[in-house]
Amino acid sequence: MMGPSGRSVKMAPAMLVARGFLGLCVVFTALPLLWMLRTAFSYNQDLFTDPSAWLPPNVTGVNFVRVLGFATPEQVAASGSTTSIDFFRTIGNSLLFTAVAVVGQVFFCSAAGFVFARALQIS
Repeated sequence: MMGPSGRSVKMAPAMLVARGFLGLCVVFTALPLLWMLRTAFSYNQDLFTDPSAWLPPNVTGVNFVRVLGFATPEQVAASGSTTSIDFFRTIGNSLLFTAVAVVGQVFFCSAAGFVFARALQIS
């Protein structure tokens, strides 16, 4: 490895082990993400014909079109699922739940902070 001055620098064995461990962590983190992308860009039928393939045999974006509600009935039938998904309602529910949780958290944490401040002021 080259140092900042351009000279060769020896790497300690512990550093090599640490970098190897971090490399394994990156692989174990990236593989499920790659598998989700592979599944998202595949037809449902292709998932069962060759489940061990790392790349989808027929790349498609119909799953994204179906989830957003823009798919035609032919595209829905080709994707292998007849389930309709109200994506924007789901996003709205998530935003509402998050807003209630944040407002509640801020309120109760502010109240607790006020109580702690008053308790410290008294003593």
